[in-house]
Amino acid sequence: MSRSIRSPARALRVLAALAALLAAGLSLPAATPQDAPATPPELARLVAMTGMWDVSSVFTGMPPTNGSAKLVMLGDRWLVEESRMQTDDGKTIDGRAFTGWDPAKQRYVRAWIETADSRLNVVDLTWDEGQMALISDALLMDLGQGLVSARGVTRMPDADTIVFTATPVAPDAIPGLTVTYTRTR
Repeated sequence: MSRSIRSPARALRVLAALAALLAAGLSLPAATPQDAPATPPELARLVAMTGMWDVSSVFTGMPPTNGSAKLVMLGDRWLVEESRMQTDDGKTIDGRAFTGWDPAKQRYVRAWIETADSRLNVVDLTWDEGQMALISDALLMDLGQGLVSARGVTRMPDADTIVFTATPVAPDAIPGLTVTYTRTR
């Protein structure tokens, strides 16, 4: 009998000790929250391009094609572009592009499609610190004179302008295509 009386008393002492420990733990000052990690520069370059844009596309020697684009981040890794251009003969060209940082390759990757082309275009890009630009590997592009091997360069000279040029891979070549984005908001 005395054993059963001591067991509840002992249980109460253990519970009291646990309650005291919990209370002491809850009264300790909380650790200060850590600052959120900074956005890596590879992704910050993409985030800087988000917004609504007026777009002018000029093939060398041809009238400009004008339109608009919306660039938004999908999660924290992909820049998604939706664009609509109006040609001088009244045709509409819709396009979609996805640009992201591939940590395994340590390069950017870009894929795009448009209604004026039947191909899925995929290219790797490298950040060139000297030019402050994304430089694409050479790929086949139609710059108005048929398919040629061209290299793309994307610069953001200020917070409200993006300029993309595609230049044939040839000595002394000039850009065959210049696309200028002007931020509207």
